[in-house]
Amino acid sequence: MRHPDARCLATIVESANYLTAHLTAPAVLITLGAGDGYLIGEKVLETFKKEKRNKK
Repeated sequence: MRHPDARCLATIVESANYLTAHLTAPAVLITLGAGDGYLIGEKVLETFKKEKRNKK
């Protein structure tokens, strides 16, 4: 990959962790693909929900 902002992450967990660490409000995350790629978005959402609950 030649684009300076491109990332190649090997696993769903690694991808979700990277996105969770780098997304900031009011970001919008859209996942597209076949197979289990949708799990990345679900894991990111799950992490943000846990963080929100822990702040209360």
